[in-house]
Amino acid sequence: MVKKSKSKVKQKSAKRKKSIGGRIGWFYLISFVAIVVVLGSIYINHNFSTLVKNRIGDIYSQTTVSKYYSLDYNKVKVNIITGGLRIYNVSFKPITNSNKRYFDEKGSLNVDMGIIKLSNVNILEFLTINNITVDKVVFGNVKVRINRNKEIFAPFAFIEKKTHNDSLVLDINIDDFELNGASFSLNDLHNDKYNSSFKNLDVALHNLVLKKDKQYFSFLLGKMDVKLNEIIHVNTNSLDIKIAELNLETTDFYIVKSKKGIEFSYDKNIIEIVNPHLITKDKVYDISSKSIVYDESSNVLTITDSKVKPLISKKEFVKINKYQKQLIDIEFSEIEFLGADIEKLKTWEGVFVKQVKINGGTVKLFKDKHRPLNTRKYPEYLAQQIFNIKKPISVDKLIAKNIDVQIRIKQSDGLNSKIDINKIKLTAINIQNKSKNQNLELRAEGKIENAIPFFIDVDFKYKYDYFTYSGEIKKSKLTSIAKSISSFAPVKIHNGIINNVSFNGSASRTYSKGTMRFLYKDLNIEVDIDKPGKSSKLSNHLLSIIANTVLNSSNPTTSHLPAREIEYFVERDMNKGFINLIVKSLLEGAKESVLPSKGNKKKYRKLKHHTKR
Repeated sequence: MVKKSKSKVKQKSAKRKKSIGGRIGWFYLISFVAIVVVLGSIYINHNFSTLVKNRIGDIYSQTTVSKYYSLDYNKVKVNIITGGLRIYNVSFKPITNSNKRYFDEKGSLNVDMGIIKLSNVNILEFLTINNITVDKVVFGNVKVRINRNKEIFAPFAFIEKKTHNDSLVLDINIDDFELNGASFSLNDLHNDKYNSSFKNLDVALHNLVLKKDKQYFSFLLGKMDVKLNEIIHVNTNSLDIKIAELNLETTDFYIVKSKKGIEFSYDKNIIEIVNPHLITKDKVYDISSKSIVYDESSNVLTITDSKVKPLISKKEFVKINKYQKQLIDIEFSEIEFLGADIEKLKTWEGVFVKQVKINGGTVKLFKDKHRPLNTRKYPEYLAQQIFNIKKPISVDKLIAKNIDVQIRIKQSDGLNSKIDINKIKLTAINIQNKSKNQNLELRAEGKIENAIPFFIDVDFKYKYDYFTYSGEIKKSKLTSIAKSISSFAPVKIHNGIINNVSFNGSASRTYSKGTMRFLYKDLNIEVDIDKPGKSSKLSNHLLSIIANTVLNSSNPTTSHLPAREIEYFVERDMNKGFINLIVKSLLEGAKESVLPSKGNKKKYRKLKHHTKR
């Protein structure tokens, strides 16, 4: 029994040794295969990486750009199994040694990228027939620096000058492309006071197809989303621009170049600018808005919460201006441009719009009359001012609604005058500078001090310093504007009802004349000639006449007599514009109505005589 058990032990031991030996053999075999596979993969990937790197260099060397800009990268890494491709530390920079004169004249571009990642690339197609098919491309840690030597930046101007046929053949298909967190800077070498920077650019492209042969080129893009944050442009000699965010969305975009020429199209294009700020050249105003959105499918440009705000105080503003100048403070709730030629607007070739709508807003105007008028300045009327704009402009119609205007004037005697015009609706037709043989039409309606309703029509000639006007003031109480009138002149209105005021007139370059029918009753006015100030508006002589004359308290004076209709004539203050001339004309008409001159008295006597007969 003992011998048998020893024999069995020996057999089991032999089998165990054989099993262990077999496992060791398999281990070595598998390890060997794994090492071969790994080394083979490393070898293949290394060779493919080298081939891809060389291929990229070959393709780039066939382009015209390669003569002016170098394309360098640190390392190319290929994964044959997954189809992954990574390119590290890419740089695109000008070749200054052989093209120094060109870059000194035109400007240059520098691009640095930390990494380019491509997913599921068909490496064999790329190496053999220049076909690039990729599921996704991601650009990371991109920095772009632009050096500009002239007002127009043209780092690729040489592309327009090439004389030989481009032999490069490409077929590129990319499902998704991403550029994340890129930054830009623009330096003006010609003007060191100029600086621009752009931070956090994100770009997403979907379904990109690029095909090119010796004569044919096509680029198709299913969708593009661009988001750019913190745009800053500073220029001490010109405008400063700041934009919090810029968004662009484009769908179904394509460009085709053939023997017939270049064709391009897109289905939808939406541009959104968030919180733009523009500081004027003199650094006096900040022009801003909450957003600017352009939807090309409907061809509507919308600006919300736009503002023109002074950056300095009223006192500082008056101090920096030698002559009287108006300080403005404007807010508009919404502005819409309908039917705009956006391409010419983007390149600032001109403003061509079918209709402009402004809805809701406040306009504040301030002037300090301590400063003298500029007696050498002769303002043209509105039509001539528009026609003299250097850039082409054409707006068929402008409509502004629900606008309040606040006028504040500091008189030369130190006292403050003020008047408000509320709920204004303004319509302007034919704003243009193409032909002088046309007219500019304006219509404004609203309420003075939110109490006295009015409207006025003005028709300007583009060809001459000439315009006509007509309007009406409807039934209201004069006492509702008593405070405003007393702030401009030492006049107290105790009572008075306006039944109706109708007027019309014409204005040449130097004067205005017209007629007025001012119907009123129960007029009771007190003039305080001893009250200091306000004498600049009306002469002391005129105030004395009014104070010591029995005014006509009603028009008509009785129900049996006809209403007075007067004629007026005023000379233009040549250093002031058309609004001052209209206001001056209406004040003269009102004065003639309550205190007629000899000519109007004679005219009224003839009218009464004719009525009695």
